[in-house]
Amino acid sequence: ISLQFNSKNELFAGLNGSKRIMKISPDSDATVSLYFSPGAGGGDTRGLTVDTNDVLYTADRTDYKVYKLIDDGSGNITRTLLAGSTQGVLVNGNGSAAKFHQIMDIQSDRQNNIWAVENSISAVRKITPNGDVTHYAGTTVTTYEISASNDPLSSKLGDPYALARDNYNNIRSEEHTSELQSRQYLVCRLLLEKK
Repeated sequence: ISLQFNSKNELFAGLNGSKRIMKISPDSDATVSLYFSPGAGGGDTRGLTVDTNDVLYTADRTDYKVYKLIDDGSGNITRTLLAGSTQGVLVNGNGSAAKFHQIMDIQSDRQNNIWAVENSISAVRKITPNGDVTHYAGTTVTTYEISASNDPLSSKLGDPYALARDNYNNIRSEEHTSELQSRQYLVCRLLLEKK
């Protein structure tokens, strides 16, 4: 499940294994309602983030796209493509010209860029508000090693699984690893400082 709060303290929940997004009100009765569902077709929502304008973004692990969900203020939600098309490995470009391999999480920064982590190819991608996608970190090698020069593009991110933004607007990658048949989550030492 992916969880995100907006500035009104409304909680949004993207349900893994479906494309449904639920909204939970901050009221004392905590009303739960369906915020968005694209209708027919399955999916696997793995990323949810809210930008500084309270716009919600979602990513789906199995359809290789990042979407922007716009609320018209009357409860009508429009889903538009921000970036992505078919599956590909590190294909940069604008909007549908870009390709993702397997998005596991997304995170916004204060400039309303969206950061996407692709764990199957060990990469972090940056998506600007107008949909320009660039490769920012990782080498597609699934071992873990920070380059001697601390260069994000030549560092190996292991099995990055999630992203988080700290209070200083830095994006951090979290690694997912299997050790002694138990899942452990390790914070990568690589700090993805925005240029």
